[in-house]
Parts: sequence; structure tokens; C-alpha cells
Amino acid sequence: MNRRNFKKHLKKIKELGEIEEKITKAFKLLDSDFNYFSLGKSITLARNILKEAMNDKYDYIDYFIYELDWGRKGKNCVQEKNGTKCSLQTMDQLYDYITKL
Repeated sequence: MNRRNFKKHLKKIKELGEIEEKITKAFKLLDSDFNYFSLGKSITLARNILKEAMNDKYDYIDYFIYELDWGRKGKNCVQEKNGTKCSLQTMDQLYDYITKL
């Protein structure tokens, strides 16, 4: 998959998560006991398809989304074989890292 399409699909996954949050907030305004609205199955399906298309066998896409909070915590987060540290702060850096593995 080329970089442009990778970023387009990853942005859509992020957008789905943001929509979840907005719907949850709206329902909580109606009922304070409401817990959480989830598009989980759709988001998981989209992530799995993207991971397969990118041959992301080490789950860096999930790492980027969940552990690195969409790259906000991605400074010097990965150590390469030669000992140098690599950042995954942007979708471009994530794409470059996955495609060179």
C-alpha cells in the first residue's frame, strides 16, 4: 500500500474513534448513567485490514494508536538493531518504519 492510502485509511480509523467519543458525550448528556458508545468491531476490522495490507507483523499500527496515543508519545520510542532510537510521532514515520522492516 502506498503512503497516501495508508495515511488516508489511518486517518479514517482515528476519525471513527473521535466519533465514538462525541456520541458517548451526547448520550451522557441525556443519561448520566450511560457508559460508552462503541464502534469497536468496525474499528477493529479496519485496523486488521490495514495491518494485513501493510504486513505489520509486529503490531506497530496498534502500538502507534494505543500506546503512543496517535504518536503524541512517540519520541525515541523504538530502538533499532544498531542501537539508535527511532521516533514514531507521525503517520509518515510509522509508514517508513513499517515498510523498512
